Amino acid sequence: MMLWLYKELLQRLRYTLNSMEHQYKIMVSSSVYGFVNEIEQVCSILSSMGYKVLNSHMGTIKVDPRRSNLDNCLRAVEECDLFLGIIRPSCGTGYIGKKNITYEEMKLAIKLKKPYWFVVHRDVTFARKLNKQVLGFIKKSEFFDPLSIKMYNMV
Repeated sequence: MMLWLYKELLQRLRYTLNSMEHQYKIMVSSSVYGFVNEIEQVCSILSSMGYKVLNSHMGTIKVDPRRSNLDNCLRAVEECDLFLGIIRPSCGTGYIGKKNITYEEMKLAIKLKKPYWFVVHRDVTFARKLNKQVLGFIKKSEFFDPLSIKMYNMV
C-alpha cells in the first residue's frame, strides 16, 4: 500500500521533467530506522526520473565536518529546489539537543516556500484522530512518537 502511494506521488512529480533545463534537486526527508529499503526505493525512482536527490541516508548531502548533522541537513533544504517529506510513526533518533532533524527540515522547507509534498503513514492519521477524541492519549514509545502528529498538523 505504501509503495503504491509513493509511485502515485512520483508520477505527479514527473510533469516537471518535460520542461527541465537543469537537473532539479529534490530533498527527501524522513526518519530512516526501519525504513531503509523504502527510502532507497524512493530515492532510486526519483534519480531514475532525472532528479538529483538530496538525502542523508543515501550520502548525497554535502557534509561540512565543522557543522552538526542538523546544520548540514538544513543547508541541504536551502539548496534544494523541491522537497518531499515522509511522516512516519517513528521520528527516529535524529535529535540534536531537543530538535528533531526531520521536523526541522520540514519546518524550514515550508518557511522557505519550497515546492513541497508530504506522504503521511496511515498510523499517524489514525493516531491523530484517536488523540483528538481522547486528548493526550498518545504517549511516546518505541512504536510511536507523538511528534509525528505535530508534523502532520503542521503540513
